[in-house]
Amino acid sequence: MADYLIKREGYIAKLPSTIENVLAQRRLADEKDGLTVLNDLAKSLTTIKDLDEVMRRVVSAARELIKAEASVLWLFEAGVLWPVAWEGIEDRAAEPLRFALTHNFAERLARERKVSVRHLLAQAGGPPPTAIFGTSGQALAVSFVGPEGLVAILAVGSARPREFTAVEERLLLALADHAAVAVENARLYRRLRQELEARERLTAILDVTTDLVAISDLSARLLYLNGAGQSLLGLTAEESLGLPIAGLVPERLRPVVQDEILPTLLRDGRWTGEAVLLARDGREVAVSVVAVAHRAADGAVEFLSAIVRDMTERKRIEAELRRQREALYQTEKLTTMGTVLAGVAHELNNPLTAVTGYAGLLRQDLAGTPSATRAENIALAADRCDSIVRCCFFISFSSIG
Repeated sequence: MADYLIKREGYIAKLPSTIENVLAQRRLADEKDGLTVLNDLAKSLTTIKDLDEVMRRVVSAARELIKAEASVLWLFEAGVLWPVAWEGIEDRAAEPLRFALTHNFAERLARERKVSVRHLLAQAGGPPPTAIFGTSGQALAVSFVGPEGLVAILAVGSARPREFTAVEERLLLALADHAAVAVENARLYRRLRQELEARERLTAILDVTTDLVAISDLSARLLYLNGAGQSLLGLTAEESLGLPIAGLVPERLRPVVQDEILPTLLRDGRWTGEAVLLARDGREVAVSVVAVAHRAADGAVEFLSAIVRDMTERKRIEAELRRQREALYQTEKLTTMGTVLAGVAHELNNPLTAVTGYAGLLRQDLAGTPSATRAENIALAADRCDSIVRCCFFISFSSIG
């Protein structure tokens, strides 16, 4: 073969271009393989909603795309880069790689797209790249960018000496662009799912709360009425939806709701007081109300809510207490009057005894004389006074006893 190469005329002159063609074909094949990996990844990510699975697919695809020995993905949340997925790296090496980033540094990473792993780790106070990717510490990293800035950092690395090419950089950037959309969508889905779960938990709590809980829009129409409210007013959830708040009170009180309560609530953000609700069967229910106007970050009122407690039993107890207090007051008055009467009767009884005795003696002494009638009248009057005193004693003893 060597003899052929030497003897073949002009071959040596063509050898460099031949090698370049072979390398170019190799690069085209690698790029084609890379585009196939990107296409497969893009298709798979469109059907995945779980954030953890998205990130696992991304690090696996990055490793395959660049034919690297290791890959790691950091998610940027709350000013911190969190290692969330990795391949070809030991867990004990990857898990501690959490870095706080300044706002300016995060903006710079999002703007420049190509990331120096060595510089990133140095700025964040992390270990050298060799601690992650092995002895050579060769790494290629890019940033994921979303509408609000930095989303994530993806790095691939090799323990053996290697120079990453411009084509590999372009492929990794293309992967990052596909993945950034998928990660943002998965994060949004996770956030919505968490909010939905939180709302379902809150609804479950509100539905077993014994107080009426209601939520309305700014036009004062019900968006939600819990189970206790439905039972109190005799409504179903479907019937309560969209019902005007003013329709829940007797007609005579509707102007108070429209002209006083709602304007105060919107102005001050809170209203507390007592009110009367009108049940479906026509019953009027005395209630206490705590209403709140909920505001957004810009201060605009978004919706209204109220916690309403049925005061029927409390009102009954209060009425019973008033009746008992009145009865006790009357009893105390009678007791006081009895005590006074007993004292007066006692004071009258002593002199009256003397009058009665002397009247009896006088009647005996004047018997058969013209003055006997007068003596008799005195004795009768004294007996009558004695009867009155005994009656006072009886009343006083009955009142006190």
